[in-house]
Amino acid sequence: MRPRRVLQLITELHPAGAERVVYELATRLSPERWQVQVAGLRSPGGDEGAVARALRAAGIEVHPLGFRHKADLRAAARLLRLVRRWRPHLVHAHLFHANLAARLLALLGAQRTVSTVHVVERRRLPQRILLERLGARLDDATVCVSEAVARYALSSLGVRPERLRVVPNGVDLSAYAALPDREAARSALRLDPACEWVGCVGRLDRQKGQDLLLEAFARFRARRPRARLLLCGAGPEEGALRAQARRLGIEERVRFLGHRDDVPLVLAALDVFCLPSRWEGFGLALVEALAAGRACVASAVDSLPEVLGGAGRIVSPEDPRALAAALEALLADPRERAALGQRARARARRYSVERMVAGYELLYADLFGDAVDRSPPA
Repeated sequence: MRPRRVLQLITELHPAGAERVVYELATRLSPERWQVQVAGLRSPGGDEGAVARALRAAGIEVHPLGFRHKADLRAAARLLRLVRRWRPHLVHAHLFHANLAARLLALLGAQRTVSTVHVVERRRLPQRILLERLGARLDDATVCVSEAVARYALSSLGVRPERLRVVPNGVDLSAYAALPDREAARSALRLDPACEWVGCVGRLDRQKGQDLLLEAFARFRARRPRARLLLCGAGPEEGALRAQARRLGIEERVRFLGHRDDVPLVLAALDVFCLPSRWEGFGLALVEALAAGRACVASAVDSLPEVLGGAGRIVSPEDPRALAAALEALLADPRERAALGQRARARARRYSVERMVAGYELLYADLFGDAVDRSPPA
């Protein structure tokens, strides 16, 4: 049988969680069974994105559609021409705008449609929720990346239970199998090896809560003079976060690393990892920290307690006082950090990229009635 054609459709291809899932699917789905191309709706600032470039380097055909706004008819025509020319058997969409586009395409063609919901939306967006509810009935399957997202999709997005599938995100655990020790990692990153490093990896965005982490850090800085804070990532809140650090008087103790491709090295340098998100759908950065064997602190929102599974500390969301107490306690207790690190590595094994890809392959096969091996990867 010739490979079936799968179009992975996503809003844009700049580095973030859903975009990483698209990259892994495009490069890891069995080429004997699936021929994959990728399309991105937007190219902010004319930049198609680092993920698009990485996909091309891996031999995947990428189509930047150049949507400038939601009603960009020329870009919509480009998408329609792509679908009519390549005739995918399946359009697999990720994130709201791409999900909406795929559902509109479903009205015009015979291809199967899969939409993936990556986040529990906490912003007040009534028009978006209405469109989600109207569009969900057009999916052949709706994928949720965690049980928390599944509960949200069922209660708020009008997803039909019989069409819902939970496929947790996954990371490449092999990248964490032989990490450098802390001293070597800190040397490579030019971090003071004698300091205690708390870190967060993620987009610099209000959702991720780095402002809460800065406030928490300021609360115990005087009691732990060797403590330092590392923020790894880029995003729209960087200027505001730098200004906040200056205002709190901790500017000299906070290091902004920007976006990095060597996340395992960054995590290897930390004593404690923190993800104080205001809302989440999964938390890939948290799984990476678990895989690196770091002691983790995360907020009790949506998927994070589910992913952490008792292998770290959970604190109330938007509570800098509780966050500060948890971080300070772990910095003061190396034995507890080591114990949590061991539990973290064991927990991370649930979230391998191989399991994620196998979950999607099984879903695709079910949609087409294909017989496949249903045993999970090791």
